[in-house]
Amino acid sequence: MVVLPSQASRVPVYVKKTDQGDFDFGGYPVRLLVADLVPRMKHAVLLAWSTSDLMDTSCSNESGKVFRLHLEDNTGSVVCDVHCNDHRMLLKIHSNQWLLLTGLSSHTRQECGSLYLLCDTTQGATIHTVSGLVGWLRSPCLLSLTPLGEAVASNSPHFTTVVTLTSWLPVSSTGHQQSGNSVKRIHSFCGGEVMDENSKTLCTSCKSEAGLWRWCYRLQCSLRECKDSEPRLTGQETSTERMCSINATLTPSAAEMLIQVPAPEFVSLSPANQRDILNGFIDHSLVLCISYVVEKETGHIAYQVNAVCEKTETS
Repeated sequence: MVVLPSQASRVPVYVKKTDQGDFDFGGYPVRLLVADLVPRMKHAVLLAWSTSDLMDTSCSNESGKVFRLHLEDNTGSVVCDVHCNDHRMLLKIHSNQWLLLTGLSSHTRQECGSLYLLCDTTQGATIHTVSGLVGWLRSPCLLSLTPLGEAVASNSPHFTTVVTLTSWLPVSSTGHQQSGNSVKRIHSFCGGEVMDENSKTLCTSCKSEAGLWRWCYRLQCSLRECKDSEPRLTGQETSTERMCSINATLTPSAAEMLIQVPAPEFVSLSPANQRDILNGFIDHSLVLCISYVVEKETGHIAYQVNAVCEKTETS
């Protein structure tokens, strides 16, 4: 056994040390913080905020594709390499979400000496998108609805609320003309939007040819506080009479939760059918899990819908 400091528990913790000299956190019941990470950890658990989409590193090994993810909490930031061959899971991981990662190991990069995490899902490691776990968010003992006006006024970084979808907003697109404003093509390597130019498929972000890409929803909407629904769902009176409104972007997985049509199928529909599907959600009340995000480039405030927890009747 060895003793290590812990920012999470506020006291030193005892962990096993393997014959190979690794710190084995398999019997440690509490999650770690980024500041707790040291080289040669095994079976660690981390709850952290994703500051990037899952990016393809163009590398492969016996565990499948290798992806890269940037994580942070209030004690620091760290890079995590993800080995995965399940693309269904990868499509659910986005930036500006809380992620729970288990079965992590920590290593030092030979080329630069920096610490990084390894999440090998083919060897039992897991990634759970806490921001999008609908069952977890709807649990009677965990679901706590916050009026939209209160969440906006207090700059809550993450909240669940009842709102009415009042309109869909136009989204500027540089991508394929067929994608319109609802669906776009995403470069698997960097997450940039893909477009056709001079008979080539190019990424608008990394400026390279995008041989691997996928369809993703690109939807923005206007949301209004739904006062009538909150007392019925929470059993309490609303604490504010102000009707708050915000504009928000849906993550691709949240959009698919709402529309219930995969993006590749949606893009094959006629523009009229696409509009009919989207317009069918206008003036409906929704229970949404929303993140408050400050855009690094501009400093502007933005809101992101991570999960659609419930659809209610027309308001």
